[in-house]
Amino acid sequence: MNIKRVTSALLGFPLVAAILILGNTIVVDIAFAIIAAMSLHEFFNAFKAKAKPVIWIGYVAAALIAIIHVIPKEHILNVVSVIVPLFIFVLFLQVILSNMKTNIKDIAVTFFGICYIPLFLMFIPLLNGLENGKILIWFVLLAAWGTDIFAYIIGKTMGKHKFSKISPNKTIEGCIGGTIGSVILILIYAYICNTFFS
Repeated sequence: MNIKRVTSALLGFPLVAAILILGNTIVVDIAFAIIAAMSLHEFFNAFKAKAKPVIWIGYVAAALIAIIHVIPKEHILNVVSVIVPLFIFVLFLQVILSNMKTNIKDIAVTFFGICYIPLFLMFIPLLNGLENGKILIWFVLLAAWGTDIFAYIIGKTMGKHKFSKISPNKTIEGCIGGTIGSVILILIYAYICNTFFS
């Protein structure tokens, strides 16, 4: 059993739950900025043997989540559509200023990390700020955690067929179990929401 993974799940879920249930807009935004930064750290470490990501700009992208509540809701998509090309410009400027010590692979890994983590995580504080957001947001979180937990349990107990060389510990059985488990979890949550919250 992966103790680190189990411990992070046991501690992480209640902590995030408490932040989302009890925290105001500012607390939630700052918390998800920190989560984005921690996730980027893991992401960049996974690629350090193959590339040298431009770490600082990733952390800037994560930090921007902390001030997302400052932007009026009707302008958020416009601001994001300006910031993303700006990040691309800064990354290519980094290539020029580093005299090609930063290459296209480094840029690609960095930009993918920004899109994959801070850009996607940004939608959780946005969803949280909507009407019934504190109820709706749990669809996202239960789907994510449910997939991970069920995939881990099924993969460890029944997994025999390897899924990919990229992640050699994952199995096809785990992937199927994670998908089915998370769907069941979401259906139960949807039933609870429709019954008690209309």
